[in-house]
Amino acid sequence: MVKVPISSVVPGAVVAKPIHNENGILLVPTGIILDEKGIRRLAGLGVQEAFVLYPEQETAKILQQYYESPHIDDIIYRRTRIKAQQLTKKVMHAMLSNQKSINIEKISNIIDEIISQLLDVDDIILTLSRIRTIDDYTYEHSVNVCVVSLVIGIDLNLEPYKLKQLGTGALLHDVGKISISEDVLNKPSTLNAEEYNEVKAHTEIGYQMLLNSGISEEAAQIALYHHERYDGSGYNRNLCGEEIPLLSRIVTLADSYDAMSNNRVYRRGLPPDVVYKEIASLSGRHFDFDITERFLRRIDLFPVGTGVVLNTNHKGVVVSPNKLLPQSPVIRIFRDNTDPKNANNSPNYVDIDLSKTKYLFIKETF
Repeated sequence: MVKVPISSVVPGAVVAKPIHNENGILLVPTGIILDEKGIRRLAGLGVQEAFVLYPEQETAKILQQYYESPHIDDIIYRRTRIKAQQLTKKVMHAMLSNQKSINIEKISNIIDEIISQLLDVDDIILTLSRIRTIDDYTYEHSVNVCVVSLVIGIDLNLEPYKLKQLGTGALLHDVGKISISEDVLNKPSTLNAEEYNEVKAHTEIGYQMLLNSGISEEAAQIALYHHERYDGSGYNRNLCGEEIPLLSRIVTLADSYDAMSNNRVYRRGLPPDVVYKEIASLSGRHFDFDITERFLRRIDLFPVGTGVVLNTNHKGVVVSPNKLLPQSPVIRIFRDNTDPKNANNSPNYVDIDLSKTKYLFIKETF
């Protein structure tokens, strides 16, 4: 946003602050795009200056400029994430080969490592830029679910033993998927009844696999119950409410969050704001209300780096979230380098705090 003489405003500029006449009467509200006729009329009414912002560059350039800036690092170390992913892969391959014995000590150590790193972060906010995607979906998904579950568990002040069980069960919640054929697992279209039953069986199979491998009952139950729903509409036991163990209720939400957020063979991942709203709408139905409330405090409706389209059709990038008003972050709008107003080496962008204007709001994301 820049303050310029009305004579220097060019058509297409967006009003960034309301324009009043000398008597305080509102002439133009925030968010109006000025054309040549409007600029002349304002000048004729004696308006001397205005706060305006200029139209966006094309989407690709906006994102390119933003992504050249520093990013927030992963909330756990990259080496820890890779180690956990590789360990999950080894465990699942061992079970596929009917090896009953798995290295529980290594699993325990990696969970301790993740918990330790999460506890070192003062105020964890989960965003898609922090939970990174690796090509091998199943194993990366397992690590993501483990991290998200532990963040929720820490917020709930679970005792160390419970956190350990939560992390172990979350990391291994999908081991039963090794029983599902590749054709079914990667089918891009709707599953038929037989295929769906095959998928549903992975919770029971995973539970037995973990018990047979020496994993505790409490952790193994996470594999068994992570597709149960708070309203009883899940599978396979059709449990509801607090019949579902607390740790399983946590992993149910974390599993859904990561599944919604990432690309699958049958659909693309949903934008962060859509995921946020979907999870909020399922609170008390699919998910425990209290767990959902705590979780939503740990994710941003519009994470830093999200491309947004304002109601004025200007495109920008979120540069700072707003914890009190999550729907109104600070947006960076980039000006065209050919704009004559940018000839004095001023920054080629303007930042708009949406919480400070009643007229600008986010229409959609990209």
